[in-house]
Amino acid sequence: MEELMKQEAERFESETQTLQEMLNNNKTNLRAQREQLREQKMWDRFLLCNGTPDPSVQTELNTYTSIEIDETKESTSRDIAGCLGSVEQALDLINELEEVIALDKQLEITENHDTFKKGIENLQQVIEHKVDNVTFNVLKTAENFADPDSLNLLVEKESPPLGSSPP
Repeated sequence: MEELMKQEAERFESETQTLQEMLNNNKTNLRAQREQLREQKMWDRFLLCNGTPDPSVQTELNTYTSIEIDETKESTSRDIAGCLGSVEQALDLINELEEVIALDKQLEITENHDTFKKGIENLQQVIEHKVDNVTFNVLKTAENFADPDSLNLLVEKESPPLGSSPP
């Protein structure tokens, strides 16, 4: 009986060691795939060349947010569609930063996360400034948009669905 218990313990130890090796190999492979995905996303971003800043590069994001906020402060535009386009661009940059943070967390990379979060806050400020400015400018000239009978504002604009390009 003792011999059988010893054999069973050895078999259990061997199986446990084999499973542990398989688990470690799977973790290594998963990490390699995630790193490859991260590198591919960085390369795709580099090749994008659409004029938007790379949100993971702090200097580009700071320049973008500063310019957008300065332009908004000086703007007297009532262009709601243009405002929505700028807001959509800022939301795309926020989503891109959130993807970078999520992927980095999976790879246990935490450097620059505070910077990325600050970048998200700055982009949210850009959105607030844009919407507040266009709302202010529309309301300044509300009589132009008012229905003569009911005096209700008739300004209606719709943001394009996410993922589609404007016509």
